[in-house]
Amino acid sequence: MKIDFSMLVKNLNALPHMPVPEPENVPPYVLTHILAPLKNDDCIHFADLDFEAFTEEDIDSLYGALSEAEDREHRLNHLRSTFDHSNPKAAVQRTFC
Repeated sequence: MKIDFSMLVKNLNALPHMPVPEPENVPPYVLTHILAPLKNDDCIHFADLDFEAFTEEDIDSLYGALSEAEDREHRLNHLRSTFDHSNPKAAVQRTFC
């Protein structure tokens, strides 16, 4: 596989910087009381949750958003692996003075 690194860098630099998207259709309660502890590797205590503040569909939406993020991470890791396993090719001629 040939990779034109200079073209890749040029095209990546042309893209606008975009922060990681927040999960859509997930209530703030779920983001703060369920997702935030999961991100920090904290325990979620069911006794502390207000089950009236969210529904099962909200948990399904959170699961879908986390699955999309995991898929994005997997594709980025695959791209990185492609670069790691590619063999560099020396320039045919001098590229400096």
